Amino acid sequence: MLDQFYLTNQDQFVTPYSVTSPEEDLAETWAHFIFEAKPAGHSISQKKILFFYDYPDLVQLRAQIVNAICLYAAGK
Repeated sequence: MLDQFYLTNQDQFVTPYSVTSPEEDLAETWAHFIFEAKPAGHSISQKKILFFYDYPDLVQLRAQIVNAICLYAAGK
């Protein structure tokens, strides 16, 4: 049933897994905010990601997380 719900409402969720619960929807959306480029904002799922960009503290946290991951990957 979840697969069918996702297929019917794909524009509302960033991944098929995010349809499993509101908590997972938030977690998957957060991960996309951190690791993906800023979306254009046309679909509901993209607007969910853009929500985080409305908060400068979260944008700053995103930059810190990405920077820390890059430093870790570089062995520093």
